[in-house]
This record gives sequence, C-alpha cells and structure tokens, in this order.
Amino acid sequence: MFQTHEKKLIYITLGILLFFFLVSFLVIYPQYRSIQKMNSYILELRTDLELKYEKIRYLHKSQNILALAKQITAELKSLFIKNGEEISFISYLEDLSDKFSIKQKINIARADKTKNQDIDKIDLQIDAQGDFVNLLSYLSAIEHSNYLISISEVNLSRDSSFLINMTLKADVYVKN
Repeated sequence: MFQTHEKKLIYITLGILLFFFLVSFLVIYPQYRSIQKMNSYILELRTDLELKYEKIRYLHKSQNILALAKQITAELKSLFIKNGEEISFISYLEDLSDKFSIKQKINIARADKTKNQDIDKIDLQIDAQGDFVNLLSYLSAIEHSNYLISISEVNLSRDSSFLINMTLKADVYVKN
C-alpha cells in the first residue's frame, strides 16, 4: 500500500500536527485564558478607577462649593447688625437723611427671635419727606449699605406743598 518513504512523510506530518496540537493545548490555550482573565481584570480596574475619579471630582466640587458657602456666610454675617450696635444703624439712617436733606421718622419694633438661631429680626418703618430725587438717592443708599435690609414695602405720595412722602417698611437682622 504505502511505501516506506510515504510512510515516513505521513509519520512526520502526523508528528508535526501532534506537536502543534500539544503546543496549542499546553501553551497557547492557557495563555489565551490568562489573557482573557487579565482583560476582565483590567476592565474591572478601569471601572473602579472611573468610579474613584468621579468621586474625587465630586469631592473637589463639594470642597469648592463649601468654600464658596463659607465665604458667602462670612459676607452675610458681616451684613448683620451686631447685638448692642443698633444705635450705630440708627445713626447711619440719620446721617443719610441729613446727607439727602430728608425729614424722617424711624419706628423700630423687635420681632420674635428666630427659633434655634442667634439672629433677631427688627421690623423697621421709616416715614420720610423730601424731594423726589433725594428720596430716590436715599433709597439707593439704603440699598447699597453695609447692612442686610429686606425692604418689603415702599409707598410714595405727594402732599399739598409738592413734597413727596415716603413710607418704607423693611426687616433688619441683628446677630446675637
């Protein structure tokens, strides 16, 4: 059937094929599985790192927001009238009225203390009389003052002598 030369060639070919199969199953396949495991491990690491990166980004953003909140809080605290210094606020209003040639009457009523806070609210009513431009300048000065004044109502009317009467209702806050 086959000659010896052909048998040798068949044996050599079968030996080479057997060698390739052995190498494939003993070397290449385990390496392939190792590479697949490494690939899944790298994917897990990448996902974990992305989550950590997002957390760090959120932390930095939170720190920036906290720093901004602290700055705004400090600025707001400086706008409150300090307890016992209400007279300086009234003096400020009197100086404004003198500066803008306005007659004024100031009514102050201390509101109830805000619960669980060290801030009191003062109800302020100012009845002023003067020239329209001076009253507007007075309002602008109050608006740009270094005090936290929340104006709730402004009423203007004119009397028989063509002077403008203004009633201003506002809340002012005192830090205890």
